[in-house]
Parts: sequence; C-alpha cells; structure tokens
Amino acid sequence: MISFIAFSNTASSQNVKVYGSITNALNNEPIPFANIIIEGTTIGATSDIDGNYVILDVNAGAYNFKCSYIGFNTDIQSEIKVSSNKNLRLDFFLSENSEILGEVKVKGNTFNKTKASPVSLRTINASEISKSAGGNRDISRVVANLPGVATSSGFRNDIIVRGGSPSENKFFLDGIEIPTINHFTTQGSSGGPVGILNVNFIREVDFYTGAFPANRGNALSSVMELKLIEGNEEEISGSFALGSSDAGLTLNTPLSKKSTLLLSVRRSYLQFLFKALKLPFLPTYNDMQFKYTFKPNKKNQFNFLGIATIDDFTLNKDINEDEEDTMQIALNNYNLNNLVINKQWNYTIGATWRHFFDNSNLFFVMSRNHLDNTALKYLDYADENGVDVCYEIHPGEDLHDGNSFEMFLERLDGHKRCNMLYDPSHFVLQCMDYLDHIDIYADRIKMFHVKDAEFNPTGRQGVYGGYQNWVNRAGRFRSLGDGQVDFGAIFSKMATIDFDGWAVVEWECAIKHPEDGAREGASFVKDHIISITPHAFDDFANAETNVAANKRILGLEDK
Repeated sequence: MISFIAFSNTASSQNVKVYGSITNALNNEPIPFANIIIEGTTIGATSDIDGNYVILDVNAGAYNFKCSYIGFNTDIQSEIKVSSNKNLRLDFFLSENSEILGEVKVKGNTFNKTKASPVSLRTINASEISKSAGGNRDISRVVANLPGVATSSGFRNDIIVRGGSPSENKFFLDGIEIPTINHFTTQGSSGGPVGILNVNFIREVDFYTGAFPANRGNALSSVMELKLIEGNEEEISGSFALGSSDAGLTLNTPLSKKSTLLLSVRRSYLQFLFKALKLPFLPTYNDMQFKYTFKPNKKNQFNFLGIATIDDFTLNKDINEDEEDTMQIALNNYNLNNLVINKQWNYTIGATWRHFFDNSNLFFVMSRNHLDNTALKYLDYADENGVDVCYEIHPGEDLHDGNSFEMFLERLDGHKRCNMLYDPSHFVLQCMDYLDHIDIYADRIKMFHVKDAEFNPTGRQGVYGGYQNWVNRAGRFRSLGDGQVDFGAIFSKMATIDFDGWAVVEWECAIKHPEDGAREGASFVKDHIISITPHAFDDFANAETNVAANKRILGLEDK
C-alpha cells in the first residue's frame, strides 16, 4: 500500500472499545452473563441480560478473544486486529454443548482446540487469511497450503482438492452460492490472479474437503462456506485505500436501528502500469460487493447480498512503438499472436431469511447468479499479416459441425480470418453430408486434410461406440482409397469452388502399414487433383482445327 485513508466517528484513539453480542447459534436467543476475556491479559467483560458486552480502553494490537458459558462450547476468535482509529464490533455465536456435566475441571489451554468434525472441516478466520505467507489476502492462495489441496499453475489461483477439477469446487457466501471467487476465471473455479471478495468483510471460512453437509451434497471436491461479519449498528466506519494495483472504498454503517450496510467498491489500474512496462497484456478488473441486513426482531433476520465484477483483458497493440530491437519485436509479435483477449462479467444477487424457533431455526435462500466468460484470439493480428486462422471441424470438440462453427463465428462478429480446416473423414464418422458441407462453407474452407474413414454400424455399436481398439470400432480411419470417402466427388467440388490451398495427406489407419499408406497416399492425391480447363468445354471457337483428324474420323482420308 502506498496510501491509506480511514474514517470513523470515533472521538478518541485512546478510548477504543470492543463490543458486540453473544447469542445462541441455534435459536438466536441472547446469552446473558457469558464471559469474554482477552487472552494473556486481565481485560474482559460479562454480557448483560440482553447478551451484549463492552470492553473499554483496549490498546491497538492483535488479540485472541475467548467467550465461554456453561452448557455451550467455548468460542475463540484468534488474532483479531484492534485499530487505534475505530471501535471494533465482535460478535460470538455459541453452539450448545449436549454433554452432561459431571465433575467440573478447569484447565487452561494455550492453543485453540478446534471442534472435532466428521465432515473434513477446516475453519479459517480473517486473521489467518490476512497473515498467511504469500497469500496476498486471497482465500484461494491460503487454502492451497492445506493438506490434500494443490494448485494448477503459478499464475492462477485454481485449487485442486484430492485430484479433482477446479470446476468441482463450490462457493457459498452467507449461504448464497456464487459462481467464482476470483477475477479472470471460469464457472465453478477459483482461478484467476485476484480475488473478488473484500477480506475485511469476512468473519471466517469453513472449508470442507469431503463428506459434505447434507445441504451441500451435490459437491464433488470441496465446499467453501464464506461467512461475512455483521454490520456496525452504532457508528459509521470505512476506508479508502490506494494500492499498487487498485483503488478501493469500503463502508460499514448503520442505516436504522434495525438495519446495517456493508459496501465495497474497487477498480484496478494495472493496465497503466503494464503499458508503461511494455508488457503485451493489459488487465483491468472492477468489483462491487454489498450486504444489507435487516433485523425486525430477535426471531427474524433478513440479508440482501450482491456481488458484481467486470474483467477486461486486452492486448497492448502499441507495444512495438519506438522499439528498435528486432528480437524484442519478434517476441512481442509472438505474444500478441498467442495471447487471448478475455472479457468477463458476473454477478450474484440473493436474499436470505433466517427464522429462529426455541430450539431450532429455518434458513431460506433465494438467489440468482450469472457468469459470462469469453476468450478470443487476436484475429486482427492475423489479418494484418494476411494469415487465415483455420479451425478443424472435429468430432468431440467444441467446433464439430457447421452449427457449432456458425455459433463461434457469430461470437467473432463474422471475422474474415476465422475459417475452416476441412477433413471429410470426420464427417463420415458423424454421418454428415461432407459434399453438401463444401457447398455451404465454400468461402470459409481454407485448408484441406485428405484422410479416409469408414463407418460400419452394427447392433452392438454405432457413432458413440467405444471401449474397443481401433480395428474393431464401427467408425475408424483408413488409408486413402480403403475407406468410404468419395474423393473423386470431393476433388471435383474443390475444383468447382476454386480452392487454391494444399491437399495435405493426414494419414491414420488402424490396419495398413504407415510406409505403404504414405507412398500410396502421395500417388492418390496426385491422381485426384483436377487441372482446370482454360475454357468452357463447349467453346468450339477456341478449339484448333485438325483437318487430317476430321477426315480420318469421317472416313474421307485419301486412298
């Protein structure tokens, strides 16, 4: 951080207070006469009849706060930071202890003993996130250091739990599912280099890596339950931070006696720094987060929560301005040609209602989320250099037929450098009309793979047949001339559309020896290439007259 401004209506930095409420986590009833102490000191307090407590004259620093009451599990919130410029609200939610007390023994414990969990639970508080070495206040980086968790690469925050895909992780914010927790990422993945959540608003994180709770049973690898702090009910506080990569504003304020608001807005300016450093990519991210809480009474609590992000990853097209080093220019051009343009936006909006009964509670959730992620190749660079980018139409891939190619082309606004690699063998295996395909996409076919195939369905297998070696499959590739492709018709079509590219032999055969296939394939293509006639076949005016040949045909030769 290079600049930080905080604002609060606290009158004096010498009179910092820590306050909050102590409630039963099951029914939200206040717990009176509970003990709260700051570990390692003699400072503490006892909650009043309404479950509220106040600790005055707390010096700035990091402390462990311990809350205990007979019949409830002790709750310790570790390394809570107390700032000298604002009061701190710290709430405790105690869970009932069902054990019957016999002989009571009081024993101190230096370390916080977490509750035993049959569901592979690891609880991480806000202080651990902030102080984690190399974590950069990012939750994904923090959990990546836990046992059984790995990362995909150094430039992303994807987490891999027990070998599962990053898309197998689920994220919930105060009970509301969110599609992602990082900028520049994909659905269901942590991914991306920067987190979207304001760590200052996070109270703790429950991280499940197996045997998930019943209401999260559709998870595959992990569940991350992120719990936000409660809004400040007494005073307005907030901050404005100007860092090396972004600027952000946070606000924590009461709106009425029964409602509070948490608000965070952030915008990056990395693109200016990266452009000054002459890097080939220019990332920009923006995010907004809010939580509105309304408590009409002790039995009901309503939360309205929203998150929105906009990410823009563009290329530095001016990187070669004033650049004289030819090697550097070549490297820059290579990067521009291979990097993708990534544009992403996502949002989550939701509402929750928790109703407390005497010994239980009901939790209702209504939400909607959406993530739009687009990655584009820099086709303009190809256009500037007169290069067509050809995508092979291939079974099992995103672009596998004409419809999928047209969808892709629409996303690119019909870019003229987006074209096809035509391979008839892939159409045979999909039972498509490969000749009609040429007529439809004549203007887009710029590359041609000459490869044969055959499709022989049976009562046991068809297009999707598998678990067999290639020799025994219904659909298999063959050496040229041994399959079902009508190459005579194809080469005629190519001559008709005036295809001026290469006819490239791509040899794959489950039966024939490759050397035989290569030798036969070269001759096969040579024999099928059609030399275009220089004039129409019925243009007799351009035909030379051979009198002797004509007489011979008519039987008029001189005897």
